[in-house]
Amino acid sequence: MRKRSHLSWLVLAVFTMTIFFGSGLTAVAAPGLSDVQGHWAADTIQKMVDAGVVAGQPDGTFKPDNNISRAEFATLVVKAFKLEEKAGKVFTDTSDHWAKAFISTANANGIVSGYSDTEFGPNDPITREQMAVMIVKAAGWKAEGAAKVFPDDASISAWAKEAVSTASAQGVIKGRPDGNFDPKANATRAEAAVVISGTLDVKAAPEKPVDISTLDKAGTYGPASGSQEINGNVTISASGVILQNAVITGDLLIAEGVGSGEATLKNVTVKGTTTIKGGETVNFENCKLGKVNIKKAEGKSNVVLSGTTSISELLANSAVKVSGQGTIDKAVVYVANVVIEMKPTAYEVASGITANIGGVAVTGTTAVTSGGGGGGGDDSSRVKPVNATPPAGEVPAGTQVTLSTATAGATIYYTLDGSVPSSNSTKYTAPITINAATTIRAIAIKVGQTQSLVATYAYSVSVPEASASVDVAVGSGAMSAFKTITVKSTTGLSGAAKYKVSDGTTTSAVKDLGVSAAYMTSAESVTVTILASDGTTVLGTGTLNVTAAASTSIAITAVQPPVGDKTADCTVAVGSGAMAAFKTITVTSTTVSGGAKYKVSDGTTSSAVKDLGVAAAYMTSAESVTVTILASDGTTVLGTGTLNVTAAASTSIAISGSETPPEPADKKAVCTVAVGSGAMAAFKTITVTSTTVNGAAKYKVSDGTTSSAAKDLGVAAAYMTSAESVTVSILASDGTTVLGTGTLNVASAASDVSIDIQ
Repeated sequence: MRKRSHLSWLVLAVFTMTIFFGSGLTAVAAPGLSDVQGHWAADTIQKMVDAGVVAGQPDGTFKPDNNISRAEFATLVVKAFKLEEKAGKVFTDTSDHWAKAFISTANANGIVSGYSDTEFGPNDPITREQMAVMIVKAAGWKAEGAAKVFPDDASISAWAKEAVSTASAQGVIKGRPDGNFDPKANATRAEAAVVISGTLDVKAAPEKPVDISTLDKAGTYGPASGSQEINGNVTISASGVILQNAVITGDLLIAEGVGSGEATLKNVTVKGTTTIKGGETVNFENCKLGKVNIKKAEGKSNVVLSGTTSISELLANSAVKVSGQGTIDKAVVYVANVVIEMKPTAYEVASGITANIGGVAVTGTTAVTSGGGGGGGDDSSRVKPVNATPPAGEVPAGTQVTLSTATAGATIYYTLDGSVPSSNSTKYTAPITINAATTIRAIAIKVGQTQSLVATYAYSVSVPEASASVDVAVGSGAMSAFKTITVKSTTGLSGAAKYKVSDGTTTSAVKDLGVSAAYMTSAESVTVTILASDGTTVLGTGTLNVTAAASTSIAITAVQPPVGDKTADCTVAVGSGAMAAFKTITVTSTTVSGGAKYKVSDGTTSSAVKDLGVAAAYMTSAESVTVTILASDGTTVLGTGTLNVTAAASTSIAISGSETPPEPADKKAVCTVAVGSGAMAAFKTITVTSTTVNGAAKYKVSDGTTSSAAKDLGVAAAYMTSAESVTVSILASDGTTVLGTGTLNVASAASDVSIDIQ
């Protein structure tokens, strides 16, 4: 009797597997399912049978309203999701079950867990809430948004509530006609087919764009590639937000909630107004912005532009520093403490306000109505600003500046004495010749339209052979004698690395270029001394006025060190006993102009080339070694000296030899090029790894329209260009002195390309 019962169970199991899932037997064709015609799930059942996910019974029926067991549904999920067999838990009541492998695979994939560690209940009918849990785990869905609440929510088990809500939100499980979910009811074969079909459809559908109109949590938003259009406004109200690859049809607000944190936008277009009310730093990388209104209630904003970022109009209604690489068509400054490092095409500063624009202090003399919350009003009827070619800055004497406006029929008027132009000023009819420092202020006027904003272009000529770029900050009131002086960079002084200031009575500490020197003086001017990397060798001096805050350039008179007065400071450490031949030698600094590296040799072997300040471990039994001072390329010899290494010491040795080695007849630069793919084909990563040009330390690249930042040799420059070739400029250590140029093809990726440098 027991044997017969066992045989009956086995036959039933095989029959069940065959009728619902198939077991290698031919499934009944869909048109033969006689009992699904007119059924509410007929179309879905047909779809699942046609797809081979489920099969009919041998008698041509499907039995859509029959219950489905837990084992059967687990099997259906494994097959529908095409999960490979995987070893998971084998429960006590599934060890001899026909669905053992399917249940084990589902467990290994985190889809089922059983009633307990030992019991799964494979033959129990699956309930609707159990089915919801299994399908949500199989699909890998997470709870999103507000949970749907059914009238019978209280009867849904706590462990199933989130899954029921998620499955309902995805549209794969719905409530009964009366609105209830009926969680404890047994699921039918038809319901199982519908749930599986719906889940597969949702998983196969294109991912829905995430609503990113309100970003109040740190994270990256927007697609990894392509572009998402956001219809309406976007608000960023948390630090650490990165918004990428998006087009905002409305306005963008960087809200107060960003606080003293940071927000970043990459490849974002804003068609409306961008308002910055929060964040210590806001980064715009390859962005296209219309009107940008800086309106922070407290503190200073740092707006960093990079890549191809462009701004149509910048309104500075609060303190801000705009830095980096980008273009600004027009800027209007309403408040003090504004720095715009790049030169806008046109700009205007309110009366009594001083701003630093393009490295020049500009004081406004025109009453300007505040841009306020609206961002400066509607400029659709305003004449376009006056453009100047070439752009403002340093130009050769005799340069002719051409003025123009994009508004057809407009007349241009200008002044050269710093006054505000009007229709009574000089009418522009021919290019303006620049033979001395000149500031052009210009407007464009057309009948029936509002005159353009005042455009200011400052030109300088006859820049001294050597100069230094300096910032001065002056204390107020009782602290007026307190000055903060920063020598940022120099031109025409090879080897310049440090500086100090003196009023003839007291002298500041020696500072690295770019590092501020806090200094007390009542003098109107101080002497700025430019020093080599050793902090003592004087390369040049100049006079700086410190009566008022300024960002300026001062002339530097170069000082040549006396011949034979070239030295190198060295330290020697000597091993003891059997290790006496082991020396640690360090050349810490040198007065040799351009000296950057060194090596030592006893005439038999040489050490590796080392940077100044970096120790060279060296084995020698000789009493002395030759120290060779090298340029930054590590090969050009600038001088040599002899160092005694018999005992530990810190000493200075004389260096002899020319500091200006002859230029090689065939000057080269070795470069690598990496090119982006697809939509990023214009993105190039260019690296000048080495060059034979004497004194070379840095480089930059340009396509004739934009230039990269100056980079150290060997450091990559990320650069956007559609040009097939760029000009590579080889620079001295000051990052501005051009030592030579060459042409590099960037149409395709290349490694170790050698180009000629002229």
